[in-house]
Amino acid sequence: MLRTLRFIFFTVVLFVLTLSAVMVTIFNIYTPTYRAKINDKVVGYFKTEAEFDEIFDIIAKEKKADGVEVKVYLEAEPTFELSYVRKNKLEDQNLYTEIRDVAKAEYTIYNVIVKDKTEMTFTSKESAENYVKDLKKNTTGVNVEVKSEKVAELNNITDTEKAKTIYSDLVSRYKPVVKKTTVKKKTSGGSGSYKGTSSSYSKNASVSGGIKPTSGIYTQYYSGSHRGIDIANKIGTPIYAYKAGTVIYAKWQNSYGYIVKIQHSGGIITYYAHLSAFNVKEGDTVSAGQKIAEMGSTGWSTGPHLHFEIRVNNVPINPYPYIK
Repeated sequence: MLRTLRFIFFTVVLFVLTLSAVMVTIFNIYTPTYRAKINDKVVGYFKTEAEFDEIFDIIAKEKKADGVEVKVYLEAEPTFELSYVRKNKLEDQNLYTEIRDVAKAEYTIYNVIVKDKTEMTFTSKESAENYVKDLKKNTTGVNVEVKSEKVAELNNITDTEKAKTIYSDLVSRYKPVVKKTTVKKKTSGGSGSYKGTSSSYSKNASVSGGIKPTSGIYTQYYSGSHRGIDIANKIGTPIYAYKAGTVIYAKWQNSYGYIVKIQHSGGIITYYAHLSAFNVKEGDTVSAGQKIAEMGSTGWSTGPHLHFEIRVNNVPINPYPYIK
């Protein structure tokens, strides 16, 4: 009887030890996770449900980083199931890629419509509206409007240089007909007349004599809705101070993006907008032609360029005659 009890005891002990060894082996190889599925498709194995949300938030922020209006979403809410998987499988998976592949984006773009045809497309509502205002001002008998559209991908967005070319072509096609007038002119020998009209620009002497702030192509000129002049070139192109003065502003400002403002004598302030980097800070004294920044495409911008403004007593004036 005693031998039988001993046999049973040792058998039970051996079974428990064997089972423990098996369980330890299993837990060393397998680990508990949450299997995430969207529309019955497995998108990964997560240590916690919150880990899925954290990765999705990172992806959503990245898609919004360019300042474009975008809604990032999933086709369906993810479902989670407790699941045991091999640890090496958990380590080998790329959760960022898996979630990015199922994340959807809905971008808002703005089309400039001319006579029911899309001529230009922007990610900035302000840029589209500025072009429409200028087109309405410089064309006649043509319907021009802005229409927003929701798209899954950003394709065929009009860059600054192309927009300028299209704008010039549209103005050329639909420009208003100007009737020539005869203006009488008195002379010492009697009276006479000449045909046509002439235009001139009287420069402000205190504003004249500055340095062209950068090199590149003029892509948008001064108008009632555009208070400066745009010069396009590649990102990093040097930006120079128009005249000697003091830096009164060097940071982000809404649609201007990163901007430097310099106070000059005579109530003159110059603006240098959409920058990618600063070479000066507020309070610095600068000389004419000194490098103050680098060209960029920050703020409401359709491509790398400098937006340059000259203001006299805070009233914008046309910069072109002073830097052409």
